Amino acid sequence: MYKRQEERTQELNSTIELLHDEVEERKLAEEKVNHLALHDPLTGLPNRNLLKDRLNEALHHANRTKEQVVLLFIDLDRFKSINDSLGHQLGDSLLKEVAKRLTETVRETDTVARFGGDEFIIVLTHITSDYEIENIVNDLHTVFEGVISIGTNEVFMTLSTGISVYPQDGKDFASLMKNADAAMYHSKSHGRNRYQFFNRGIDQHINQRIELESELYQAIERNQLHVYY
Repeated sequence: MYKRQEERTQELNSTIELLHDEVEERKLAEEKVNHLALHDPLTGLPNRNLLKDRLNEALHHANRTKEQVVLLFIDLDRFKSINDSLGHQLGDSLLKEVAKRLTETVRETDTVARFGGDEFIIVLTHITSDYEIENIVNDLHTVFEGVISIGTNEVFMTLSTGISVYPQDGKDFASLMKNADAAMYHSKSHGRNRYQFFNRGIDQHINQRIELESELYQAIERNQLHVYY
């Protein structure tokens, strides 16, 4: 009788252990799925979804404290050439190295995200002056001076950075992203390896360029262009 009861107790304990293991496995699987939904699989950085959540949270906090939030739109100069000439495997390794250097350079309260391809977004919080922004951006550019060793290869990598600041350059995710992107494009088109704060003149210049490109496209479609020698 006593032995049978002991056997039942052991069976019960074994069942409890199995159930506990299944719960733990399911929990780990859910955590992995949630992590993949919010992080870039190559670099492990926050992806667009988590970036948007972090920025919106920072904007909500800044609205109450009257602090600035800064969005840096970073594009790697000549990355496509490196990727095409040395191969995608080296390109992936380079992206991971860039992610590591960006993360190590900014503060723990800031967010570094991979936006896609060779584009990275950094959200700076608790900012009180343009001088502070420039110091951080200069530090980011400085860590890419000189060669980067990837396996047996050595490559040079520079950054083009566009900067938009809450609240003067936008009060939501979409407007801050759009204006930082415009500033980055201006930086890249004026020599690369530099940074540019957004201003309304940049916005006007880009709108004029888009309008000109549209008119040229329409002129080609309508056979309105003529070549003279």
